[in-house]
Amino acid sequence: MKQQPRFGQSDERIRPQFASLKAAIDSVALVQPIYEAILVGVGENRPADFFEEVLNRDGYYQALVGFDPSIGLGAECDGRRVVAHFHQLSRVAVACPLAMPDREAVRAALKEALTQHSCHQPPTHLPWL
Repeated sequence: MKQQPRFGQSDERIRPQFASLKAAIDSVALVQPIYEAILVGVGENRPADFFEEVLNRDGYYQALVGFDPSIGLGAECDGRRVVAHFHQLSRVAVACPLAMPDREAVRAALKEALTQHSCHQPPTHLPWL
């Protein structure tokens, strides 16, 4: 009997598909940086709409989000997992308190990364972008 992959294993498999998102975020030159980085924890045991800011005194904006448990962990579900993770990561990035010019730059970068990724739909399904 073939064992079903674990959450972390399936995430490692799709990690390379986030190169466009990383490049887009890295290209944003913040005008008024408030945080050193944004830390995101994705919990497989939380519902997809879960969102919790975590107090962090080290200069990071940190949040925990959930994940849709209906999305399988097998390779056949990788496209859906990428879209779901992108959705959650963009929720956190947009929720991060940034100066207005920086917020707009981050939104533009997220939209660009979304439209460049072949398996994503146009950004209309992410209302916060």
